[in-house]
Amino acid sequence: MTQEERRDKLLALLRAAAGPLTGSHLSGVLGVTRQIIVGDVAVLRARGEQIVATPQGYLLYKPQVKAVHRSTVAVRHRTDK
Repeated sequence: MTQEERRDKLLALLRAAAGPLTGSHLSGVLGVTRQIIVGDVAVLRARGEQIVATPQGYLLYKPQVKAVHRSTVAVRHRTDK
């Protein structure tokens, strides 16, 4: 596996993850050292990927999209005088 293939797979793992993934877990899945993962994360960040490092592991920042709720209320006013 080339560096680029590994970085693509790393990014795919982070995109698919439901929560943070540890460097140890990622290194085991990708068959490299944890230090290689640290370097790959740095390269991906330099390319603009929003990877966040937390005490629980790495995760890809996914901005929360606020749902827009609109409602229409039909009103009929009486013309009392």
